[in-house]
Amino acid sequence: MSYYVYIMTNKPRGVLYIGVTNNIAKRTYEHRLGQGSKFTKRYHL
Repeated sequence: MSYYVYIMTNKPRGVLYIGVTNNIAKRTYEHRLGQGSKFTKRYHL
């Protein structure tokens, strides 16, 4: 199984988030909905 390391940011604040997933498309969608990570939801990544 392949895994991906990804970095998300919110340009105005410059906050970075680094994550690991095996389904990058699903995880990106979850981040957009604010699911799965309190940190990314808090900082609107």
